[in-house]
Formats: sequence, C-alpha cells, structure tokens
Amino acid sequence: AKSISAQDLGLDANGPLGRVADFLGNAIQLPGQALNVEDAFANSVNRMGELQALAFRQATSEGLEGEALASRITELVNTPPDWMAEQANKWALRNTFREPLGPQGRAFSAFISRNPILRWIIPFKRTPINITAAVARRSPLAPFLGSFIFAMEAGGPERSLALAQMALGTSIMSVASAYAAAGILSGGGDRTTNNTHRPTGWQPYSVKIGDKYYSYNGIDPLGWMLGMAADIHDMTDVSNPDKQSLMTAVIAAAGKNALSKTYLRGLSETINALNDPDQYARNYLANYAGSLIPSGVESVQRGIDP
Repeated sequence: AKSISAQDLGLDANGPLGRVADFLGNAIQLPGQALNVEDAFANSVNRMGELQALAFRQATSEGLEGEALASRITELVNTPPDWMAEQANKWALRNTFREPLGPQGRAFSAFISRNPILRWIIPFKRTPINITAAVARRSPLAPFLGSFIFAMEAGGPERSLALAQMALGTSIMSVASAYAAAGILSGGGDRTTNNTHRPTGWQPYSVKIGDKYYSYNGIDPLGWMLGMAADIHDMTDVSNPDKQSLMTAVIAAAGKNALSKTYLRGLSETINALNDPDQYARNYLANYAGSLIPSGVESVQRGIDP
C-alpha cells in the first residue's frame, strides 16, 4: 500500500495532525516492509544452503579430501562460478515460490490481469500459482503437467527429480490418508460436519494430538498435500475404490484445498457468495464495500501524484 504523508494531505508536518498523519502513513507500510524482510531472509538462507551443497558436490567430484576439500568449498562459496550462482538463485526463488511462471502460469496470470473483476478477487498471482504447481508436482496429478512431461522428455537429472518428487509426495499423501482413516488427520469437512463436530473441539485441516486439534493448513505445500489426502479419504469409498472415482476425488480435493487458503480468500468468498447467496452474499458485499474506501483513496492519490 502507498502511504499518504502529512505533506500529501496539506498538513503541517510539525503539527499534531501532521504527526498523526505521518505516523499512520508509516504504519500502513509496516506489514509490507515486514514481509519484504522475511522474504529476503528466506531467500538468503535458501541461496546459501544451495551454494554450500553445490560447492561440496563440486569439490568432492574433484577428488579433494581433508583441508584441501574444506578450502575448496570455502573458495567456491565465497566466489562461486556463474553457473553455480545462477543455480543457487533459481533454487532460492523456487523454495520461496517467487520463480518466474511457466507458460501455463503466465497464461493464467495474464487472463486474471486482463479482467478487472478477477484482479480484484485474486490480487496475488505468482506465489499462489507457484505453490499450486509445487503441490501438483508432488501428487498423482503430476503426469498431467507440462513441466513433468518436459522433464520426462529431457531425461537425466530432470527426469529423476520429477519422478522423485511425484513418488515422495504421493507416498506422503498415502501415509496421511491412513492417519485420516484413524481420525488423527481431518479434512475440510462439510457444513453438517462443521456444525456437528466443532462444538467438540474438532476443526478442519488439522492434526489431532491428544485431545486438541492443531491446524496444518498454513504450512504449504505440505499442508495442501495433507489436506488433499484427508479430503480424498472422505470423498471415496475406501472399501471399494475405483480409478475413475479416485481421480475425481483427487481433482475435487485439490480444488477444495485451494479454496481453503488465505491467499485465495477472495476467490473462495466469491464462490461461496455465488453458490449460497442467502448465507454469504450479505457479508461478502459488506466486506468489499468496506475495502473500496481505502482503495479509492489510494487510486485518487496515485492519479494526482506527479
């Protein structure tokens, strides 16, 4: 958000109203600044970790041992060759879900950008799209992805990594499904489940430890995978599953989990308002009417600022 200072409002910066305006203007930017610091920290940690790993692999491939090995690793980390620095940067962007979008992601992002209503409903695009792709690469849906097909055709390390991601993610989901069957892992449930079980302490997309439920919904992409596994278990006949119903459940579970994410809250609330206007439409319209005021002020300020 763009802050509005005392000067923008024509107030004396040293006066009481001016100081309040400047304070509020700076406060508006605090959440964004905090996110930028967190983002930079995570990027730096991931980049350095990958540099260390690449340096170790390179030094050991040169047949070095002991002090010579340690010295070579330090040298590579401090002054990495271009290929190593580029790979570490790509790894950091991927692990923080900030990597450039692929062809499908770019097409979807452009579609949202061209539609003013969708831009309002889905203000964040790159990170959610990258998280969604990371989940899909680690699920039974991987073979339907263009990136997976490309990796299979490329062969070598890319093919091995794609297969490993799909196998590991699917294995995690299989274990999570067993926990869901045991009542340890909860899915999203439905309106009846929520109304019936919430008074007992149950909550959606959570793991039960002792008598308490702890949400896992924010630790994506792992949380998304656990939620998909729990929802697939709830949607399928475990005693007699068939391929068609299982694949239908996988797709439905993926969509249901997507709508449970805070970064897709606008899309989720819009769909709820359209599907059940009697229950959701009034609050939906009230929330968006309230958000129009600060957005309108920001738009006017941007328009008159030279």
